[in-house]
Amino acid sequence: MAPENGTINLVIAALGGEGGGVLTNWLISAAERSGWWCQSTSLAGVAQRTGATIYYLEFMPRQDSKRPPVMSLFPAQGDIDVAVASEVAEAGRMISRGFISPDKSVLIASDHRVFGITEKSAAGDGSVDRDLILEMGERYAKAFVHFDMSEIVQRHGTVISAALLGAIAGSRALPFEPHCFRDLLSSGRGATANLAAFDESLRRAESGGVGEYVPPAALPFTLPVASNAIGHRWLPRLAALPEALHEVAADLAEGADMVMVKPGMPYLDIIKSIKEKFKLPVFAYQVSGEYSLIETAIAKKLINKDAIYESLVAFKRAGANAIVSYYADRIDKIIR
Repeated sequence: MAPENGTINLVIAALGGEGGGVLTNWLISAAERSGWWCQSTSLAGVAQRTGATIYYLEFMPRQDSKRPPVMSLFPAQGDIDVAVASEVAEAGRMISRGFISPDKSVLIASDHRVFGITEKSAAGDGSVDRDLILEMGERYAKAFVHFDMSEIVQRHGTVISAALLGAIAGSRALPFEPHCFRDLLSSGRGATANLAAFDESLRRAESGGVGEYVPPAALPFTLPVASNAIGHRWLPRLAALPEALHEVAADLAEGADMVMVKPGMPYLDIIKSIKEKFKLPVFAYQVSGEYSLIETAIAKKLINKDAIYESLVAFKRAGANAIVSYYADRIDKIIR
């Protein structure tokens, strides 16, 4: 509920074609039917999944003896009571922008993914870590309601705005009765599908919305079972190699044309084995922890600066074709 003489502030991030404008209109109608003022504004997003359209609404109870209030047109950091995202990466953007506050914000999101242009165009795996966003939501929101609403609406043949409305109603984040929302969907084209998605989403949100989310178990890598003559010939030979080389073999089967060993210094033997067994370029990784280890030991006078040169030469002796190191910008001085 809104504090006395205050507002309830709600922000929505929806992708193109997902009915964000329709959802906004439903919320405005629910507020008006419940005797509340509502002011809304929107900032259009851009095409090709590089952003989302942002809708901002403020709600305030009507007081017959007072004039309509002047409310804000823009969301402010630390001032959002309810944040709604049609896709989990947009929930992450809301967190990073400071809209989510542990003391007041209810975050409601569909936890499926719709990959952005920057994710798709990355040379490697540029995808946003979904599990990290879910962890951030649990940490930074007062309450975090999330489940796969995309799967629900696809099954019922409608768009995600209906499921989002159900999640908002089920979360009780707004002081409007569920039947008030439901009445808005009970007529017009697609009413049956919208109501089905709304009701299922409402039930999921009432239960907390996270019951069906189970993080995938991290399974250890194992060699496949031989299914042809080539497999019967080579898999026993691979099985005889050190376990680390099994994963290298799997990387090569997927099309890798080089391998990086990280961290490098503790695995000089692995660098040597990869170079000898597979005859492909091998990179040694010497940054972060390994770099700090050497620098700290030098600062404490446990070793001298010659250890830097020796560590780099050790990679070369082991067979590394290239070294990724924080010492790269000083290598000309180190080897003098």
